[in-house]
Amino acid sequence: MTEFCDVACYKRTFSTDEMKTYDALREAIFRDLIHTNELVDGYAFRFPFDAHLLRRFAEWIPLELKCCPFLKAAISITCDDGIILALSGPAEIKTFLLQELKLA
Repeated sequence: MTEFCDVACYKRTFSTDEMKTYDALREAIFRDLIHTNELVDGYAFRFPFDAHLLRRFAEWIPLELKCCPFLKAAISITCDDGIILALSGPAEIKTFLLQELKLA
């Protein structure tokens, strides 16, 4: 059974070029996903430690927050653990993230 999610991505805020950039960055970033950890109010995604990936995050996160202003994003970086991206938000955020990032 599919859960209904009240939060929604507002991709209409993007120009055509921003949409292409957003899609390409998200695909490139999540291609390197190592592990997903469920949090109380979202998910933490672990990626390898990589300078190119960090630059992608720096470009993608502002776009993500533009279309999904209800999201909270935090990044933690260590050589041992790599890059941890935590995305959190309102109660429906877990369902939204799994659907939007195609992780379900």
